[in-house]
Amino acid sequence: MITEAKIKSLLKEHLLRKEWEECSHRLDDIFDLVFKDGRNIIGIKILGIYTDSHARLREEIENAMLETLKAGSGKVDKIYIAVPANTRLAVLPPANKFKKAGIGLLLVKEDGGVEERIIARPLRSETLDLKQLEELSSLITSLKAKVYAIEERIKEIQPLKQRLSLLESKISRIDERISAIRPRTLTVPDTSAYIKENVTEKEIARISTDLPEFARDNPWLTVLSRRGSEDKP
Repeated sequence: MITEAKIKSLLKEHLLRKEWEECSHRLDDIFDLVFKDGRNIIGIKILGIYTDSHARLREEIENAMLETLKAGSGKVDKIYIAVPANTRLAVLPPANKFKKAGIGLLLVKEDGGVEERIIARPLRSETLDLKQLEELSSLITSLKAKVYAIEERIKEIQPLKQRLSLLESKISRIDERISAIRPRTLTVPDTSAYIKENVTEKEIARISTDLPEFARDNPWLTVLSRRGSEDKP
């Protein structure tokens, strides 16, 4: 049976090969190993198998999950439970319990192989470093300036919008007035037919000879001569 000390040694060698950095945090009373992967601090609790009772083994693992969550909250970013690879998975707590708690499960083999059976979920939000905070502050300042410029532009556009509205109203009223006006056509009666029917050519010639040259051959002469005859009793 692989012991906890053996699991710890194999697991440590494995993580160092992955170029993880071992941490010297004061968490020895909680975790058996503490490593740093980039910016994440990872706490690992190792459990050996010293009982044949499935119920007892499951209880020990569940208690370890609760203890590490309670003690490691705010101190580590991820938590793993490590057990021997030959542990029957049926006696372990259901996978959904690990996932719900955010705790990962590592299976350590005697030949040094390590299987990450369940991936740990980050327990605390990442803290932004100074550079990220400066970049975020610069972005916020830039966005504020753009918002201010847009607001000023809106203030400039508002009077133009009002003027356009007034012009639109005036144009609409003018259009209504134009539509209300009916086209009127002045017609001049055609007197040529009247002259031909009521005045003889002889009469027209007689009248024309008595008038100045510029007034001769005027079609209105016939109308006037007939009107004169009609006035006679």
